[in-house]
Amino acid sequence: MSEPAEVELYVYYKLAGAQRQAALAAFAAACQGLSEPRPRLLLRQDEDPATALETWMEIHTGPRAEQTEAALATALAPFVQGGQRHIERFVPLSPLTSA
Repeated sequence: MSEPAEVELYVYYKLAGAQRQAALAAFAAACQGLSEPRPRLLLRQDEDPATALETWMEIHTGPRAEQTEAALATALAPFVQGGQRHIERFVPLSPLTSA
């Protein structure tokens, strides 16, 4: 029997562009205490500048993905607009796509 595949978490949320630097500092501080692999952080490129909001996405992988997501949820909670982080969970579809 094979081991269950590790889940990958894709988390996206909106924050005020004016808070970018403070949110980046909170992300970096939260990541310092995390083991590898550390989460990746992405910025959506097609945002409308008139809204003054940015969409960020975190990608959490590895056996501690759920724990790293929880740590960043706490660290970034003050910056998330509407208080909502959207989390999507994925597993490899076949052995050929797993690490």
